[in-house]
Amino acid sequence: MLLVEDDRATYSALRGILSLRGWDVRVATSVAEARTELSESIDAVILDLMLPDGGGEGLLPEIRAQFPLIPVAVTTGISDGTRIEAVEQMGATALLRKPITLGELLKVIGPVSR
Repeated sequence: MLLVEDDRATYSALRGILSLRGWDVRVATSVAEARTELSESIDAVILDLMLPDGGGEGLLPEIRAQFPLIPVAVTTGISDGTRIEAVEQMGATALLRKPITLGELLKVIGPVSR
């Protein structure tokens, strides 16, 4: 799984919880890092909308083009309805508003597929 999140507390907590559930979690803290981490071994993506080098919505079409079938959960704390609607139109599997719960996240990414 690729976790694209720049907040250290958030990615540490999510990585720990998801690792305990069997996921091999790679963390990218920017769009640039995420681009280098994308590979065939990715089973799911958790993508933050607000990143230091751009919006996650800029990366979403690239993920969809390379991996059209994997779940992509976009997380956000913003409330801009126009921006959120645009992200949903880009093919996000789900848009989760922060703070997210483990239950809603697991509904989107499903079980470990390995």
